[in-house]
Amino acid sequence: MVIGVGMVIAGLVALPFAGVLQADIPTSLDFLLAFAGIILIGTVFAYTAFLKGASLIGPVKSSLLASIEPISAVFFAFLIMNEQFYPIDFLGMTMILIAVTLISLKDLLLEK
Repeated sequence: MVIGVGMVIAGLVALPFAGVLQADIPTSLDFLLAFAGIILIGTVFAYTAFLKGASLIGPVKSSLLASIEPISAVFFAFLIMNEQFYPIDFLGMTMILIAVTLISLKDLLLEK
């Protein structure tokens, strides 16, 4: 609920800057179904699944798994959309992996 309210408030704050009111918004059934699918699958289902998973495996493991998201996004953009990798991309992925490894090692050492 908190996430939903936060998204609504952020959308309302961004509305004057987005130029949405001047755009020609399509109202076809295909567009509305696709829009509803993006909302339901991409946000509602994703957040619900993440929160349920976090309650099952714990907050530390779920945050570590969530930190892999940027790497998987770059990887799938390369595979699906034929995006190119740049040195800065590899640097970012390396930094994320190092951070996740350090956090994992810290948690592992504290458990012993």
